[in-house]
Amino acid sequence: MTTLINPNTSASHHTPPLLRPPTPSIRLYPLSNYTFGTKETQPEEDPSVLARLARLENDYANHGMRRTAEAS
Repeated sequence: MTTLINPNTSASHHTPPLLRPPTPSIRLYPLSNYTFGTKETQPEEDPSVLARLARLENDYANHGMRRTAEAS
């Protein structure tokens, strides 16, 4: 094993590789592994915030609290 020592530092400040903490690494993958696209905008059901609140209150009165959620 070859150890490189910076000539600008003294040998007394050199830490042997086995005692040095591991350097964190990041895995890089080529961009060709990914796809990029855009989604269409989802239209608003309600014309205003007040209309949305009224619809949600009505839904709650008719169906009660939600017990499930849809994946998007």
